[in-house]
Amino acid sequence: MTTPPNDEPSTKRQRVGASDATSAAASPLPIASNPPWRPVGEDMMPRIRMPNTVIDDIVAAGVVKDECEGEDLFTLRLVSTNSEAWQVFKRWACSLGNVFLLVRTLHARSEPNAIYPPNGMGYRVDSEARTIVTNMAHFMPADVANGIPEFPDPLKRWRNLVNVENAEVAVTAVVEAISNPSPRFPLIRALEPGTYICHLLYTWRAGLVIVPIFRQ
Repeated sequence: MTTPPNDEPSTKRQRVGASDATSAAASPLPIASNPPWRPVGEDMMPRIRMPNTVIDDIVAAGVVKDECEGEDLFTLRLVSTNSEAWQVFKRWACSLGNVFLLVRTLHARSEPNAIYPPNGMGYRVDSEARTIVTNMAHFMPADVANGIPEFPDPLKRWRNLVNVENAEVAVTAVVEAISNPSPRFPLIRALEPGTYICHLLYTWRAGLVIVPIFRQ
């Protein structure tokens, strides 16, 4: 399983481009033997690999590809969900159908010239983002076709690592719900447009895609 960028072994860069650095997150909560966000009979780690053609197209869009020395592991750090590289990644993820992937959020003040939440507020903002991901784990495209539905009451408590069951939802509706949340998430909702919220980390077999999310 890939690790957050600050915990990665030494890397070699295939190409120079814009990148996002991240930092360590809070300690995970205990995980039940068969939690509701984990598809029955599946591993936490997704089994699908990102095709080399997709990786090459993302790198061609100016993204850094970091490879772990001696390991079959790589990281792609995207600059935003408005970038050409994100569109390449999103198109591929949306083509997969009901393929689940491992998703987490991470609040890291690593974006140059970004607007950040007030000091001491980042962890709580990230907690809201993680709660959104956790409560969208079972959503399918049909569930979000007319917008993000109301979440359950009470909300499920957030998890550090979440198996989102549909890749399309993970790269579309999850991004929308974090960047423009409902009033049930008052900290994110109160942020000024353009304020940094968190990074989304998408884990595939042997690969990690990282993208920062900003308030819309």
